[in-house]
Amino acid sequence: MNYKQLLHNSHPNHSLDEIYPMLDQFSWEEEACSFTIILPPLCFEGQFVKGLALVSGISKLSLSINEIQKHFVLLYNSLWSSYPRNSKADGLLTCYLNPLRESWFKQQFPHRQHQLLLPYQDADWTNEKRFYPIKQTTKDIDVLCVSRFLECKNLPIIGQSLHIYHKKYKKKLKFYIPLGDVSPLSTQSLAVFKEFQKTLGKRFDDYVFISKKRYYHHSMPNLYRRSKLYLLGSLLEGKNRALHEAMCCDVPVVTFKAFNQFARGHTDVFPHGAGSYAESFDAQCLADALHNTLSNLTAFSPRNNYLSGFSGRFNTFSQLLAKIPYYNHHLPNLDPKNIMDNHWLNQAIQHCYQTSLTDFILERKTKIPHHTIDRVERTEKVFKYFIAKNIHHLTKSKKHSYSFYSQNHYTRINRKNP
Repeated sequence: MNYKQLLHNSHPNHSLDEIYPMLDQFSWEEEACSFTIILPPLCFEGQFVKGLALVSGISKLSLSINEIQKHFVLLYNSLWSSYPRNSKADGLLTCYLNPLRESWFKQQFPHRQHQLLLPYQDADWTNEKRFYPIKQTTKDIDVLCVSRFLECKNLPIIGQSLHIYHKKYKKKLKFYIPLGDVSPLSTQSLAVFKEFQKTLGKRFDDYVFISKKRYYHHSMPNLYRRSKLYLLGSLLEGKNRALHEAMCCDVPVVTFKAFNQFARGHTDVFPHGAGSYAESFDAQCLADALHNTLSNLTAFSPRNNYLSGFSGRFNTFSQLLAKIPYYNHHLPNLDPKNIMDNHWLNQAIQHCYQTSLTDFILERKTKIPHHTIDRVERTEKVFKYFIAKNIHHLTKSKKHSYSFYSQNHYTRINRKNP
């Protein structure tokens, strides 16, 4: 059985015991060497606290994972809805809270009981202060779809829905794909494009605008702001970063109800009031969902609902630190319900990195490296930067000396009077 059976079929004739291994067949965790720093290592007032990083592909580094774990709690990310395969990471990012799947995983892999299962992915780290709405922006795009020509994106059924929408509701939708400069297309991508194009025939260019302009991260917010809604046609992938970015920009989202259904269990794709579902996986139902959403845009409040505990940087930062036992044991005076106001945490990051906690989380007013995507040399350089800086703070402490005695934490010894 192959996971591709789940890409275009919302009702596969398989049990969950058969489907869960199919979900885990595909992973990008070793394809791209990437990291996101949630919290840097901190040493202040004689107390050491490890940093927190979301990582993938770090087996490509010359640094060993054990060496990095002396300074960071590592959460592995598959960049997909599969459970990460790395057995040495402190925790696994599982995308969604799904007790049935977690129970199945623990039964299948009893030797990995030590690893935390955390229902997050890098998409949850969307920067709500970078992606935000501007009311005066002209909405000249009806439907935005941030997509490459991949089989999992189900672009042909989207094309069919655009044609049905035109016939049923007497309006052509402006459908925009910011493809970026990816020419020449791979053989597989070209096949997907031709199938997509075939669904609309000679009228393809009347419906679909494909931009080959490379949209960098700083220019994407304005593209969302110009859009009336964001559409995702997949049945199976990761959490989809663009879905989160759109909601941050107060753009309603539309997905199939069956999107990541077996990975999610009963967890919602998006918060109530942030968008609409196409109830079944067919073009007619999708066309109706687009119409209902476009006809009632003022009924949605995506940004407010998204930031009310669902996701975003501040929510994710607080939730991760509250759920990871290491920080409950090592972060001084930790109140899981009010982490952002922790006095020691705010003082420590200012002392070590000369920035506020808020500015670090939002990557504002700071040149501290936060993340890389698929760049081995850059990833290694950044980890070495944090390790060197951390060792400097440990060895230069005037009141304490430190020795490393286990993989998990530092201890304070030989305390001297000031």
